[in-house]
Amino acid sequence: MRKLVFFFCMLMAAAAVNFDVNAQGRKFDDILSIRLRSSGTIVENNEVRGYFMFYNVDKGAKGKNIYLLRILDENLDDFKTTTIEESKYVTLLESVYNGEAIMLKFIDFKGKRLIFMSYDKNAELISKTEREADKIELAYYNNVISTNQEANFLADITGKGFADYAMINSGKGYAINFISSEKGGKNWNKVSTNTKTYESAAYLCNSEDLIFNLVAKRPGRMSTKVEFAVNAYDIETGVKAFETDFKSEKYSAQPLNAYYNKESGLVNIIGIYYEPDVKTIKDNGLGLFNYRIDRQGNIVSEKYLSWAQDFRKFVTVDNDGRVSNDKKNGFIFFHDIIQNPDGSIIAVGEQYKKAADAAGIAMRAMGGAASTVKMVINDMIIFHFNKDFGINTVEFVEKTKSDFTLPYGAGFNNIHMLSNLVKAYGGFDYSFTSKSTEKGTSSIGYVDYEKKQGAKNEFVFGAITYYNGKFSSDKIALGRPKGRDWVRVMPGKPGYVVLFAYDRKEKSLEVRQEKINY
Repeated sequence: MRKLVFFFCMLMAAAAVNFDVNAQGRKFDDILSIRLRSSGTIVENNEVRGYFMFYNVDKGAKGKNIYLLRILDENLDDFKTTTIEESKYVTLLESVYNGEAIMLKFIDFKGKRLIFMSYDKNAELISKTEREADKIELAYYNNVISTNQEANFLADITGKGFADYAMINSGKGYAINFISSEKGGKNWNKVSTNTKTYESAAYLCNSEDLIFNLVAKRPGRMSTKVEFAVNAYDIETGVKAFETDFKSEKYSAQPLNAYYNKESGLVNIIGIYYEPDVKTIKDNGLGLFNYRIDRQGNIVSEKYLSWAQDFRKFVTVDNDGRVSNDKKNGFIFFHDIIQNPDGSIIAVGEQYKKAADAAGIAMRAMGGAASTVKMVINDMIIFHFNKDFGINTVEFVEKTKSDFTLPYGAGFNNIHMLSNLVKAYGGFDYSFTSKSTEKGTSSIGYVDYEKKQGAKNEFVFGAITYYNGKFSSDKIALGRPKGRDWVRVMPGKPGYVVLFAYDRKEKSLEVRQEKINY
């Protein structure tokens, strides 16, 4: 398995990266340890203004370690730094930036607590809060750390604060914990109250004053009948604005992604639609839907595109929604939805399909507890829809297929539910989407492992850029895997990406800008 589990898997690559000697860069030494997701971008108005890094630099007082929070500007020059002394049992799980503040989320397994530290752009502490971790969270995060995964339960709410999604009551319910980053802002906590069903929640998107969340409901922990809803909470007060079930006499629906349209005041949601009363966790669906809901939770418009009819005009697709490109085929997972200035929509997709896992089958035959199925990840697919959700074009970007081993017992889920699991565990090759207001471009990043004839295989970072109504692509070499070293690619100032390369043996981190052509 060549994936780093959880979210940015393919970025575990080599320290021996062939950088452009003219590219601007820095090298930081004496880094005792740093995790792949212990860094991030500082973005304002869709433009990268800097970066933050958090890493262990020394041992502190008894039972503690000393960490450094370093903030760089867009040219990789030092802006601010601060030191943090915390328990050696504390591990960083997630780090995000919301346009005004940085949030670091830690877990303390010994103290059975989650810790949240918020810092402004000057590396000054805004707040520190903590809460008790539910036992299912402790088990889950222990698996995250032990298998070198990355968590994905912390959302940045632009300019307002952060929302953390928790599992409570041994996984039967959920809690949404909002932590304000505004001076005098209010923190709030909302807990699911339905004791008759198992419910979980995840962040969808937000407006200036509302957080929109996806809720999955099932009658039992292992039930194959899942119903979905979208609810919204007021950012300032935590008051629930609405909850809308996505089920009707005509269809049932499973949302996959969403974005908020500031001009119309509507939330646009894209997902899979099904026949009513089917077991969505087992069914493959009829096609894609686009719902637009208003601030009161009313569905004001519905649009359906079927696999059998609408998509066949543009791509080879079977009745279940498997899209083919040459010899590769699979269902589509939508990573991001981008609205262009002209109102058209770009949906960033990636092919996936389920297959038998020979290694897992062999282990099970010997009495081991292993999954017998895996996910095969294939090409990137970029859908360009018009403002009315009609299909304009479909662009394939070929890459080497890769395998992702599913957790034991996950195979009973339907293919679309499994895709969310693969996303959560970092099994896809997609990295990020960045937009430049200044350049009027959108760039989609992914990582591939290229097999070359007459040369050594290597990891590459690919960028798909949309500019002036057209798509173009470019690639940057990332080298070959080497032990536990890694390289991560992040958005840069317009026309650039930034590479973070960690050398575990030398305890150093090299940060460099690389130009993207389009």
